[in-house]
Amino acid sequence: MKKKLFFLAAALLFLGFTSNLMAKERGGPAPSVVPAEGSSENPGAEGTDEKTVPDDNTPGQAGEEKEPFAPYWAGQLAYSFSTQTSQSGPGQTTQEISLTGNYYFSESGHFFSLVAGGGQQTLEGLNSSYGTFSLGGGLGFGFFQPTLSLSFEQGAQALNSLDANLVLNFQFFKPFALGVILEASPQNHQGALSTVLGGSSDQIDEIDSVDLTGGLQAVLTPWDFLGLTLTVEQDDSTTYQWQNILHTSVHGLNQTEQIPSATLGADITILQDFTLDLSFQAGVENIPAGISYNPILKQTQNNPKATSQSFTGYTAGLTYNL
Repeated sequence: MKKKLFFLAAALLFLGFTSNLMAKERGGPAPSVVPAEGSSENPGAEGTDEKTVPDDNTPGQAGEEKEPFAPYWAGQLAYSFSTQTSQSGPGQTTQEISLTGNYYFSESGHFFSLVAGGGQQTLEGLNSSYGTFSLGGGLGFGFFQPTLSLSFEQGAQALNSLDANLVLNFQFFKPFALGVILEASPQNHQGALSTVLGGSSDQIDEIDSVDLTGGLQAVLTPWDFLGLTLTVEQDDSTTYQWQNILHTSVHGLNQTEQIPSATLGADITILQDFTLDLSFQAGVENIPAGISYNPILKQTQNNPKATSQSFTGYTAGLTYNL
């Protein structure tokens, strides 16, 4: 009996020694059901290293939400003076004051525009007042930024004009954009018959014409305060008829004056609220023989033969951003 008890005690000691040796070989003590102090299984224990998690609703911290875009109006008050001179003499001179309201209704650049203005211009050799109103808008799709405007003009000498202008702008990278220009402008006004047929007649007739223009424009904005624009275009001005003011005697025409030109413009921001607009234009008039309305001189002429002559133009304006 004593021998059995001795062998049993020896077996228990051997098993305990073996178990302790195997635990040491595994690199740690035998597992315990009570978590040690400071362990991750006991987060309330003393010595726990807690990390602070920023609150998304706390201002100034990472995760702060961006303020949402709100549609808004922006206004401009502008004055401009322009003149054109050809080889045959002084051309048109125009002074205009305009008020523009732009409504931006998306963060990407969608906008709607209203413009009202008026001024004085040279028409058939006379100083004539006029008023103008236009509607426009544009879309901002990042790379593609088209704009469209419709302008209506009425003035002295029974002037009526409509202008539709479509510009397809492509923003290749931030400071540079390239655009395609498409424009159509029908108009009619009254002038003395003596300017058409010569002589001293006091009869007043109506001249009807339409301008179709196509071209390219490149816009470079090297700095926030400076924008440069180069425009190259071809204007086909067609005088298609002249008639008496009662529209009972119509004289059909098909006289087209082709006018290629290039314009270099600069927009210079001054004191943040003011923008100085300057441009220089140079081109060539290819004038047909016969009766036609010259859009550079803004005068109807009866040319004995076809001819070509160069012209230049200047524009200066000041815009106040309201």
